[in-house]
Amino acid sequence: MTTLAIANLLLGLAFLLIGLPLACRKVPMNNFYGWRTKAAFESDERWYEINAHYGRRMAKFGGMMPVGVVGLFLSPAHLLGYTIISCAVPLLALALPVERLFEKGNGGNSTRH
Repeated sequence: MTTLAIANLLLGLAFLLIGLPLACRKVPMNNFYGWRTKAAFESDERWYEINAHYGRRMAKFGGMMPVGVVGLFLSPAHLLGYTIISCAVPLLALALPVERLFEKGNGGNSTRH
């Protein structure tokens, strides 16, 4: 269980450290780091807007860190439950943006009546 806990801890830390500078608009336009799409390269304003959005999403995966810390202190008897939770946290982090996409209808392009 320690290996899984350390992996969760490191994964959460990596996403947090990668996402926070983007979310805080600290990364200037470049070809190596950030959400690099044609739309993002249209202007500095678009670059920071798009990267702040995706940086916040990446930073949310930092939620893996508390799961990792808890795993360091659990007994082997709780391995199955811990493994399920370790899989559920990132899936929920992915599912929330997908749910919002469907909530808005067609990626937010339709209007509600």
